Amino acid sequence: MHDEEGDLVAGFISSVLPNSSTNELVSEALREMGVDTLEDLKYVNEADLKNVMRPIDARKLIASVKALSENDASGTPDPPPRAEPEMPIATPRRTMRSVMPRRDYSPASEYNADYSNSPLSTLSAPSTSSAPSTSSAPSTSTPHRRTPLSNNWHFNFEIPWSKMPSEITRKLENNERPTGCERREVIRLMVGEILTICPMPGKKHLSEIAREMVLMYPMSFRDYIEDIVVGTGYDSLTKQLQSRVDNLKRGKTSLYLKRQASSTSEGEDQPPKTMRLDTYGCINWQPQRPPRGETGETQERTKEELKNMHITRSKDTKRIEEKMVATFYTQRSDIIKGMETPVLVREWPYLFDMCGMMAHFKELTGMDVDKEAMSSKCRRVVSYLHVP
Repeated sequence: MHDEEGDLVAGFISSVLPNSSTNELVSEALREMGVDTLEDLKYVNEADLKNVMRPIDARKLIASVKALSENDASGTPDPPPRAEPEMPIATPRRTMRSVMPRRDYSPASEYNADYSNSPLSTLSAPSTSSAPSTSSAPSTSTPHRRTPLSNNWHFNFEIPWSKMPSEITRKLENNERPTGCERREVIRLMVGEILTICPMPGKKHLSEIAREMVLMYPMSFRDYIEDIVVGTGYDSLTKQLQSRVDNLKRGKTSLYLKRQASSTSEGEDQPPKTMRLDTYGCINWQPQRPPRGETGETQERTKEELKNMHITRSKDTKRIEEKMVATFYTQRSDIIKGMETPVLVREWPYLFDMCGMMAHFKELTGMDVDKEAMSSKCRRVVSYLHVP
């Protein structure tokens, strides 16, 4: 899909579902299906979208495409070419006091303006070659074309100080530090505002916003210990913003991957698709199959042996580690499908003991904690012990 055509498809989806947080995933899925232009949307059905959209959203999108297609079939003439107004190119500015574009626009009218030159433009643009309009047909103004979101949007982001609770506002104006609960509320409001502008903000965006927050209220947000600024002074604020964004995105990503994994029907033999997954440094997040020679029965038998060894307080660490590695596939399956913690404690007790936990962590991340700790800390410990 060409960049321009891709922007048109993404813009059409956003005009139909302006408040959806999965529009980027939908655009990517449509690209994989072969949707290269707006015209191709007419051949997409609800079943194609069930794995990436909620049923109601999918029906809204299909209904919009169908309605536009019916208008096209009715013989609506093409509109005359429209002169595109030149839009000034925004340059990054080290200030955040400018106001972002309003979000209370009408998606339908904006789409009519944005895509008048597209293959589906005749489906949505009204005819201007007909007879002069009467009083019963009011004229509608055409808004400017919305430019794609710049990667430097954060320089023009307006921090929503006016939305802060009155108590937090009072503390900020008095140069007081907010409590932990109040600081989390600030983070929640800030990220909520950020996601309405950019659904996938990066660390550089969040870092700049955190920097501006500290510049505005240094006594309330700056990182310092005993009047000494720690690091950049806004590292902790950046990390809190990043964590909040990750937490809000994590559920949607997991659901998307789960749906993708179950989308292939039993009778189809399709090649596996490459999918991106946030695994937080893990190299073996979800094993595809048990170890060679292992079956469901052997996995269950080994699990029962581990439970019995835990009951008898076995000290055979090497044997415990071997069995934990052998059953790693089943452990991950239980964890990923959302098994409750009390059930995990009962079914996999060694996951909550140091021996089993270390074995599981090594398989999950490929890192031996003991070995890494010795290599990185041993020299420091020896140096400390040799100090006279």
